[in-house]
Amino acid sequence: MRQIQIRRRPRTTTTRRQTQTLDLRTPSGRPLPF
Repeated sequence: MRQIQIRRRPRTTTTRRQTQTLDLRTPSGRPLPF
């Protein structure tokens, strides 16, 4: 299911969403998911 969604959507959107979550988690003071 995840592979189909990633294949349908461009890779740029996935990278941008991951950077936003990391940026929001950094100032929050929570441990990074990666």
